[in-house]
Amino acid sequence: MQIVSQPAVRIAVVYAILGLCWIFFSDALVFLVAPDISILSEMGTWKGSVFVLISAFVIYLVAHKRRQEADFDSKSGENVGYGSLLPIFAALSLIIIAAGFTGASYSAYNEKKKAVEQLKTVAGMKAGELKRWLNERQNDAEFLRGATFFVDQNIKWQKPTDKELAEKVLPRLEAFKRISGYSLVFLVTKNGEILLSTEKRDMTITPLLQKAIDLSLEKNNTVFTDIYRLPKNEGGQIVIDFVSPTCPPQESQKIVIVSRVEVERFLYPYMQFWPIKSKTAETLLFRKEGDNVLFLNELRYIKNSALALKMPINKSEVLAAKALNGGIGTSEAIDGVDYRGTPAIGVAQKIEGTEWFLMSKQDKSEIYAEAKEITFWIGVADLLSIIILAAAILLLYQRRELYFANIRHKEQLEKLEERKAAQEKINRLNRSLEQKVSERTKQLENAYNEMEAFTYSVSHDLRSPLRATDGFSQALLEDYADRLDDIGKDYLLRIRNASQKMGALIDDLLKLSRLTRHDITLSEIDLANIAKEVCEELKSAGVGKNAMIDIEYKMIVYADADLMKIALTNLFSNAFKFTAHQKEAHITFKSEDKNGEKIYFIEDNGAGFDMKYAYQLFKPFHRLHASSEFEGSGIGLAIVYRIIARHFGRVWAEGEIDKGARFFFTLGIKQNEYAKEAKSGI
Repeated sequence: MQIVSQPAVRIAVVYAILGLCWIFFSDALVFLVAPDISILSEMGTWKGSVFVLISAFVIYLVAHKRRQEADFDSKSGENVGYGSLLPIFAALSLIIIAAGFTGASYSAYNEKKKAVEQLKTVAGMKAGELKRWLNERQNDAEFLRGATFFVDQNIKWQKPTDKELAEKVLPRLEAFKRISGYSLVFLVTKNGEILLSTEKRDMTITPLLQKAIDLSLEKNNTVFTDIYRLPKNEGGQIVIDFVSPTCPPQESQKIVIVSRVEVERFLYPYMQFWPIKSKTAETLLFRKEGDNVLFLNELRYIKNSALALKMPINKSEVLAAKALNGGIGTSEAIDGVDYRGTPAIGVAQKIEGTEWFLMSKQDKSEIYAEAKEITFWIGVADLLSIIILAAAILLLYQRRELYFANIRHKEQLEKLEERKAAQEKINRLNRSLEQKVSERTKQLENAYNEMEAFTYSVSHDLRSPLRATDGFSQALLEDYADRLDDIGKDYLLRIRNASQKMGALIDDLLKLSRLTRHDITLSEIDLANIAKEVCEELKSAGVGKNAMIDIEYKMIVYADADLMKIALTNLFSNAFKFTAHQKEAHITFKSEDKNGEKIYFIEDNGAGFDMKYAYQLFKPFHRLHASSEFEGSGIGLAIVYRIIARHFGRVWAEGEIDKGARFFFTLGIKQNEYAKEAKSGI
């Protein structure tokens, strides 16, 4: 537990806790206090900057303390430390951040509340005015319906060219139109025949108007159409028709009075008017049409949008779609995007007696503009406060350091003296070690020279008697063959074979010993080419002439070309030897990738071996087959083992009796690094 009490560890723990709390809870805190997600980008930048400052300060303290630990003994009288300062700094920083969050969120909350109240007021006012406007138009239609000149017994309403009709009724209709502000007033029969009109032009009874005429006569009451656009040949204006049935004599046909209002002249200007100065606020009038939202009035940002702009009602984020999909509450705001896809807040109301919805909306960017500015300055103030707090903590820490400077200086002087003494001791030990290394080097040189002398003795002194024994045995066989019986000749042949075998063993031992003294020269070589060359040489020497050989194309490695040729010669000789008794000998030299390592192998279908004796294969003079069955000294695979080991590789074998064998080897990483250094001239 002693390590946990060290200042650096305590700081690391505090910093880790602070960082984890910040990661897991800062966003949750922002979502909790922020009234709208559009303000979060400002807060996110702000809290990120704060965390960077806190992190930088903590990292500085940790690094500074670690630098001092090498020179200061924490067990001395009093410890400078700052473990108690860091929690204070973290707590005060969190208080500053919380205060900033609270201030920013309160500002945003107030701005939203004020904007929603304004939108409610405007929506209620405009909905009421629109309802009153419709009621006034309906009252006008009822007035026409009750006018006595329409029920005059002398007018039969059967002759459209009746002069009496024109003289008595038309002036009154024109006066009504002029006084009440209608664009057109005309009489229509049940079948859609226009009897009399204030305008002398061709008119079409649209399906929507005909439906209103039928409904008015059916209910015997005044009705009005939805907002619709006239055909292009009649001007293409956007209008509302108010239809009132008359009370003609029984013998007359049923007629209605149609009063037409151009909403572009009377209704739209009122809808577009906003009582408070705003860059983005506007009023929307819309209704549901099938699976779409149809906007009925001209919109602020899209020209010619009335009765033309439609949006799918399944776009749940659109304000108008939200109003149509959910219950409309006059006391709650709708949060989403407007017809442009711009984040906005709106308040909607349904117009009684119609399928229309009225919404007052305003862009969030305008609603929160002042709150964002306040948030920015709160963030700046908090950053400055944290910087000042960090400076104060740092200043306090430095003053505490100065207080203990003398203690540290004395202790450092004592440690310096101790280090000088230790350094002197190390120097003495180094000198002694250098002398011992020099002595060991001389001993190794003497041992190497003795080994060279022994090698020379083996090569020269032992070979001479063997050559004499072999020579004299051959002379006896040649000069005294007629005096020797068959047993004597057999003895002499055995003496010669033993001498030659001993000479071959000496040659193999010399080869094995030279491998340890051979200087490795690494270069980029192709094992496939070397293998082909080895096979050709062996076949030229009468070995493995009938064997089928399969060698992989290109096996590029960094290795010593001479040593690898010796290794491959021994491996292929081994394969040729143990496949000599096969009718069809097959020998393969290929490579494979396994666990990120390149493995090379030579496979044959020869005599094979028992795997329980595989560990003896690469030991000198260890043979798994009798000499009478297969020739050899048992030194070839030991040579292969030495060569692969000098290349920092591995070599092993797998086999099965009478089913062949496979010899694997790898070339280690170090030889590749050495090869690259040699190739680059290092």
